[in-house]
Amino acid sequence: MDEDEARWIEIELAVELIPATLQQVRTVLLHCI
Repeated sequence: MDEDEARWIEIELAVELIPATLQQVRTVLLHCI
């Protein structure tokens, strides 16, 4: 696996994780209000 391929895998993982993280943050904020 070359560096470009590894970088793409990291980006794909981040793209999958971001929505879940945002949802988690929003849930915490709603509980705090």
